[in-house]
Amino acid sequence: MTTSALKKHVQNQQNLACKLSGVLEALESLNLEGVAESAQTVLIGVARAMADELNANLDSVSLPS
Repeated sequence: MTTSALKKHVQNQQNLACKLSGVLEALESLNLEGVAESAQTVLIGVARAMADELNANLDSVSLPS
């Protein structure tokens, strides 16, 4: 495993986590305002998919070799 490949992999996961945080922030804002229930449902699905992807990517078998 090269250090640069591992750094790139970790950076990609950090980018995904940052995007997930943004989706959750948007969801929270909509929820607090009590608006756009259908958009909230969609954002929950998007956040779940992103969290699942992040979880899989951080599994030790997914690390670059």
